[in-house]
Amino acid sequence: MILIQFQWKECKNSLMQALRWSHYWLFTLILITICFISACIPPSSRDSLSSPSLATPPNCRMVRHSMGETCVPLRPQRVVTLDGVGNALALGIVPVGSWTNPIISSHLKDRVAGIAHVFSAGEPNLEKILTLKPDLILGSSYQRAIYSQLTQIAPTILAEYQTNEDWKRVLIKQAEALGKSQEAEQLIADYDTRLAQFRIQMGDKLQQIHISVVRIYPEGFALYTNDGFTSTILRDAGLAYPPVHDRYENTLIPKERIQDIDADIILIWSYSNSPADEQTIQSTLKNLKNDPLWLQLHAVQQGNVYNVPSYWIGDSILEANAIVDDLFKYLLENTELQS
Repeated sequence: MILIQFQWKECKNSLMQALRWSHYWLFTLILITICFISACIPPSSRDSLSSPSLATPPNCRMVRHSMGETCVPLRPQRVVTLDGVGNALALGIVPVGSWTNPIISSHLKDRVAGIAHVFSAGEPNLEKILTLKPDLILGSSYQRAIYSQLTQIAPTILAEYQTNEDWKRVLIKQAEALGKSQEAEQLIADYDTRLAQFRIQMGDKLQQIHISVVRIYPEGFALYTNDGFTSTILRDAGLAYPPVHDRYENTLIPKERIQDIDADIILIWSYSNSPADEQTIQSTLKNLKNDPLWLQLHAVQQGNVYNVPSYWIGDSILEANAIVDDLFKYLLENTELQS
């Protein structure tokens, strides 16, 4: 009896060990099979199988921008632009919302009449944007702080934007998001062609003429120097500021140094958000033009002082072309400069 029990115990142990080994070999066989199948699948297929959310949906396309990558609609219908409306209009897109300040956008007139102004106190108004139900939001790195909120409303593209000199980069990135890259390339090519014609028609006088761009503030006046939207266009045109302008970057000019704004041509512009500021600006401009030192300036005595619209502080290809129009008007049609 004891022998039988001993033999049964030995048999039972052998059976359990066999089962454990069979499980081990079964597990090993399954693992080898999985590895073999995985090795036969191309990397791109493995990615799509393991991470289906990474695949680009068929109704949108990926656009890389300052905040990473975003899948944008193939044909957006309700676009909101946060850095001016000009680029979108030039590309044939009428946004449902944008920055449409009536003073800065005055040169666009009826083209912005139906576009909602989506800013409050100079900042994007998220509630207003939400009510427009956009399917694409275009902005720049100026809106980094609210990027996460914007993405909850619609796919958002923020173009890299450090200074107003980056306006061409913004145009190219916005065009990519809108599926209008070829149109943007053509716009820039046309802009370059016009300025090439300007340089040819100016001839040798181009190297002899200096231009001043003066902005009137309520508290005084300042010069535009080498870091801005206007400056890039003047450089593209082959024009230069008087060398003395370099000392006044981002500073107001003391009244006793009025002579430092002198040039062959002086262009004056102003901008304000309130009627009270506008009234003060006009008073400042009047006092400037009545100052005896002002009357001694070369440009003043030659009649080469012009007031220009607020698009001289623009940010789009439309404003750039408007400035080019002014360069043809004030430099090439100026008989004093051509004599």
